[in-house]
Amino acid sequence: MRSVPGTAASKSRVNPYATRSSPPSVHIFAASGVQAVAALPDTRVADLSPLYETDPVGYLEQPAFLNMVVLVETGLSPHALLGACLGIEAGLGRRRTFRNAPRVIDIDVLLYEGVRSAEPELSLPHPRMGERAFVLVPLETLFPGGEIFGFDFSAQIRGICRNGVRKYGEKPDW
Repeated sequence: MRSVPGTAASKSRVNPYATRSSPPSVHIFAASGVQAVAALPDTRVADLSPLYETDPVGYLEQPAFLNMVVLVETGLSPHALLGACLGIEAGLGRRRTFRNAPRVIDIDVLLYEGVRSAEPELSLPHPRMGERAFVLVPLETLFPGGEIFGFDFSAQIRGICRNGVRKYGEKPDW
């Protein structure tokens, strides 16, 4: 099965190694997240988008984020993949203090091939991905036709406001 977890690393002071004044350290969290997902059993990174710097959503009193989308092929179930992603976040120092709080990393499972779910702990496709430019813009770089796993996001990508989403560099080679 293939899945698309999205990875976001914050330029915040939550972790002393990820400060606003030193953006290269933010790459460490993004790269560490991607590498940790790739190290999961029966999992490999098939592709990844470039990084995008994006304005915060929800709680605005925090620095910008770096966002990307990662396509993985995995034998893990959707729930096992989500659990592993939550463990990776915790291992990298994420603390859940309040909704949309500053964080060093946020890994969401956006889509999982052949699976639709509306469970409280795991909704697939991710319920708000079609509203979020910080998800859709990187996703479009991997799927320029606007469709993946039967999920058509072409209308959302045409209608999304791209303000606040800035390409941060070329596709990483992690």
